[in-house]
Amino acid sequence: MKEKINENKFIKKDIIYISIIVFLSAILAINFWTKDALKNEPFKELSELENSGFLFKNNLSCEIKLSSSIEEEGIILSLLDLQTDNPKMLSDLGGTFPMIKMFESRDTLIIGLIASGSGSTDIFVLNKNTGVFARTESGNLIGIFAFASKGTCK
Repeated sequence: MKEKINENKFIKKDIIYISIIVFLSAILAINFWTKDALKNEPFKELSELENSGFLFKNNLSCEIKLSSSIEEEGIILSLLDLQTDNPKMLSDLGGTFPMIKMFESRDTLIIGLIASGSGSTDIFVLNKNTGVFARTESGNLIGIFAFASKGTCK
């Protein structure tokens, strides 16, 4: 009986932590996408890149063009094995991370990483026709963090 009570306490704590991370991510994403700087030129620049002859492939190289974290802009990520059930992401630092294929249609692919230990998430939504992606990252590593990014793949 005591084990069940202790287990319920841990489950409640996990739910609270995940709720806080999701809430902070939503606030950050709303703030990021409503900035005046993003309402004009950056979208025009990305829409020009959308028509650059993108072809969806099993492995893609993706560059972050806009981000709520300035340090993220310009980072190149590789998305690997996208046409399999076990996609991966190769970060700019060299680490390979297994991703979960959450949704796929003719036009859209959503893949993500959800770390059970920290509650961290890294979600990609990729337009398979244009190569434009949106990415959200959130978690609790040495403090709570949340970022939103947009970029292109080739």
